[in-house]
Amino acid sequence: MLSFQPRFVLMCVLAALCFFGGSGELAQAAVQQDDASVRKWTDSTGKFSVVAELVEVVGDKVKLKKQNGKETTLPLAKLSDADRRYLETVISSDPERSASDLLATSAKFERSLKPFLKKYCIRCHNADEQSGGARFDLDNWEIKDDVEAQHWQDMLDVLNGAEMPPADERQPSAHSLTRVLDLLTSTLDKARQRLNDQGGEVAMRRLNRREYSETIKSLFGFSVNPGLLPADAGAGEFDTIGYDQFFTAPHFDKYMDVGRKVASLGFKFSGKPQQATKKMRLQPEVARNKEVRATSAAAKTAIAKKQKLVKAGKSPKGAGFKKKGDYEKFLKLKSNVIKNAEKYLQRPQADAGSYLLDNKISVKRGAITTDPRAYYKVKIRAGVVGSPPEKRRFVSISNGPDVIAVLRVEGTPNEPEIIETRLQMEMGQSSVVTISENRSAVKRDEYIKQVDPRGESSSIWIDWVEIEGPFLDGHSSAAVELPTARNKAAQRQQDQDARKLIASFAFEAFRRVKPDPKYLDALVDLYSINRRVGKNSQEAFGEVFAVILSSPRFLFINERDTGGTRELLPRELAIRLSYFLWSAPPDEELYRCAKNRSILKPEVLVEQAERLLNDPKADMFFEGFAKQWALLERFDSVSVDTTDFILFNSGIRMAAKREVISFFKTLFRENLPVSNLIDSDFLVVNSLLADYYDIEGVDSNTMVKVPLPSDSPRGGLLGQVAFLTMGSTGEKSSPVIRGALVMEKLLHDKPASPPPNVPELAEASKVPLTNRMMVELHQKQPQCASCHQKMDVIGFGLENYDAIGKWRSKEQVGKKMVPISPGGKLPGGRKFRDIDGLKHQLLQEEKHLAKGMVESLLSYGLGRQIEFSDRDAVDRIHANLEPNKYSMRSMIQEIVASEMFKRN
Repeated sequence: MLSFQPRFVLMCVLAALCFFGGSGELAQAAVQQDDASVRKWTDSTGKFSVVAELVEVVGDKVKLKKQNGKETTLPLAKLSDADRRYLETVISSDPERSASDLLATSAKFERSLKPFLKKYCIRCHNADEQSGGARFDLDNWEIKDDVEAQHWQDMLDVLNGAEMPPADERQPSAHSLTRVLDLLTSTLDKARQRLNDQGGEVAMRRLNRREYSETIKSLFGFSVNPGLLPADAGAGEFDTIGYDQFFTAPHFDKYMDVGRKVASLGFKFSGKPQQATKKMRLQPEVARNKEVRATSAAAKTAIAKKQKLVKAGKSPKGAGFKKKGDYEKFLKLKSNVIKNAEKYLQRPQADAGSYLLDNKISVKRGAITTDPRAYYKVKIRAGVVGSPPEKRRFVSISNGPDVIAVLRVEGTPNEPEIIETRLQMEMGQSSVVTISENRSAVKRDEYIKQVDPRGESSSIWIDWVEIEGPFLDGHSSAAVELPTARNKAAQRQQDQDARKLIASFAFEAFRRVKPDPKYLDALVDLYSINRRVGKNSQEAFGEVFAVILSSPRFLFINERDTGGTRELLPRELAIRLSYFLWSAPPDEELYRCAKNRSILKPEVLVEQAERLLNDPKADMFFEGFAKQWALLERFDSVSVDTTDFILFNSGIRMAAKREVISFFKTLFRENLPVSNLIDSDFLVVNSLLADYYDIEGVDSNTMVKVPLPSDSPRGGLLGQVAFLTMGSTGEKSSPVIRGALVMEKLLHDKPASPPPNVPELAEASKVPLTNRMMVELHQKQPQCASCHQKMDVIGFGLENYDAIGKWRSKEQVGKKMVPISPGGKLPGGRKFRDIDGLKHQLLQEEKHLAKGMVESLLSYGLGRQIEFSDRDAVDRIHANLEPNKYSMRSMIQEIVASEMFKRN
């Protein structure tokens, strides 16, 4: 007898319901006649038997042909269990039939299942009331494809996330559920097999922005700023998923434009070694002091002008003032400008460096060659003024609109120290580097008042800023050497070699596939036309290469279509692996494994995956996967009210995103269990985030792994500022959003979309209430209660973190500070008192987290959604990972070794 598992039972019940027509009409099944179908048929009582051949199933009867040639019929309801199993095997083995055919004719099925649903389910899931967005009284419940099957599975996960029926509803007996389970288990298995035979194909997909940029880098040695490219338009969780992508004329035009720029830049640097490095140093006090003196002089001139008018007998209005008192206000304001300017210029070291107030120091690379293949060192010699709190010791460094680093300043103005970061160049990136104090955009006086009330107006002094470069690293080398012509003779030679040169470039751009001869003819013709209209050979090649870089063969990852699933060719498998872990084409070793077919061996495939993960280029995987899995784009979209949350700024936002990516990188690099996402005994932070989390002893400007102090409430994704901030409105923490995020990302149990016209939380009460009270009041809405029972209580457990992830013990309600109440009871009765208790309860669900992570990695790597029919394959990977506690690097190994990864 199978054990009683409510979640799995209901899953089986509803999944099997999908396979039969709810109208009650019994399907008709035809089966082919063969000698193997001659057998002894017996009724359920064992009192009647006949040796006969199966002819067909019609309605609720089976038609048989006896050995004397005469036909007879038997009611399906009276057949023995052995005969019913035989019918199921015969019908489900016929590719033209579905596994639902036999079940739809089974009186036992209809008799057992419909009363069960009517008794326990239909009251809350019908035409009038559809709790959780699910309805079980439909006329037709048959699953026709993976989309419908997965839709039902999603509904089941929502409805049965804890226990269904709800605890306050009538419960079925274990015996009743077991009978249903016995009836449906084999059906669910066969349905998955049937759908698996039909589905699982990977749609041809366009390179996303990351992949395009990295592919260009593999060809030319430099990256492309993603903002220059068409937006990613994939469906689903990841930008690698090609379903529903489209390609239009504007796309082609944009890719052509980028392709021309890429080719032009490529020709400029092709074959050229790293140029001699140069240093460019800026003394910021020169421009700063000139600006301060100019501001002071302008204020003095303005005062003198107004005073002259007043002394000449002009009225306030005649002197340009609306009211009498405005003149005195004007004089006071301008006098303060002059006073502050003089005060600034009298500061120690004012003539030797620049104090950071509201000003920013902008540095252009100027005479230093901008090599897009290279990186540059940005050095700052600086010191800290006085003894400010830790959070005022940081400078923010930006390149254009993007913060590239936040550095902790050491030393003093008398004994400054040099701090340094790296600026990686890419095509289309800004050439201006900006340095400022790392703080929010509120007024400086207000910021200092809250953060450092006795401190100096400026906490950082900059002696000089220096940019040095260019420097090339091992990944700056190009895969192709573009033809260069320095004289007419060389150009004539290139005209003769044009076909060979174009074919060579296309072969590499098309990921080692030779271009079609007719396509190559057209490219050579284009080259010739450009030469005839007066373009030199380099310009002509540039136009041809732009066409190649805009062609589907380059832009799309194309796996040969055979009209169904099949084993990938060695080259295709190498490409899938490299874009999975590098977001880039294979290197020479991977292509070599494809050419000698050794990549088809599981041990070689895993070995290559390990090599790719150990390479610095794997950072593209850690970043690409972690950013999207952790919904960091959503984090970017949360607008934080810095008036109320003055400690949140662009530097914190940048560091918070790096924390998530670095945390994932650590999990994969060290092969740590996936449960660390729920709770961990370490953090991966820099000195800026360590101060934000009130953790002492971290002085690194880069992300480093540090032990978690025993008294810290951090650890895991749940304690990270990015996760906690995206679980807020930017003004208030949101138990609902946070609970939903935990269910979706950590419990593999995404909540259903809210029903329409649900009132906002703010409308729940006209008087100030705690967050918990507001949510509990909201739960009383009948259309909200079923979904909120589980996710809200999880959110309550995270209420000690405010809207920007800072720890608190109280929240402001009206004009009062009210203690936080973070405890709760999960569906099923499990209680917790605080964040530690919540984490403990969530850790009991690590299998669901692991299952979700496996599916996410598969989806990212395969470039498609994981479907209902993939469940058996996913379960095998999941089972293989259990002995090693679902460790993250092992997930990669199991995935690349799986049959799923090796098929289209």
